[in-house]
Order: sequence, then C-alpha cells, then structure tokens
Amino acid sequence: GLYDARDCVLTARAERRAWWVSIDQGVADGRELTGFADDGTQVIEIDYSAVYSQGIGGDDEHVSTIPCAAFGDRGPRCDQMPFNLCLICAP
Repeated sequence: GLYDARDCVLTARAERRAWWVSIDQGVADGRELTGFADDGTQVIEIDYSAVYSQGIGGDDEHVSTIPCAAFGDRGPRCDQMPFNLCLICAP
C-alpha cells in the first residue's frame, strides 16, 4: 500500500540507491499522477495530468518535471498521503 511504497522510497534514499514511485489518482475524466524519481544524486518530481474529451473537444495532456533542490518527508501522518506519500520537493 501507500505506507509500504513510502517506506521503500525512504530506505532507497537513505542507501543512495536509484528509485522511482508514482501515485495515480482516480479521476472520472482522465488521469492525475504525481511521481518522484531519484538516480541516487538528484530527485525529480513528475506531475502528469490528462483530460479525456469523451467526444467533446480534444484530449489534453500535461507533464512537468521539477528538479528538487531539497527533498523531504512530512511524516507518515500528514493529510497528503494519498496524493504524494507525504513527500515534498522544494524546487
């Protein structure tokens, strides 16, 4: 679950191993995904969103990558667990 994924991230980070994680939020008309990736030296936050037109207009997708100047942990009890595993990226 979410807590296991978070624990894996924190363990890999402490051991300076490469890792990635993504959290896919269920939305009715598309996708909303937040992720983080680390090559062992730099963490990057990845935000992806898609809106599917369902026959009205065109589909829309957006992806952004943000290098983290600082990467941290809000603690396992924060209210953001379902959205970002309580991890934070400061650009």
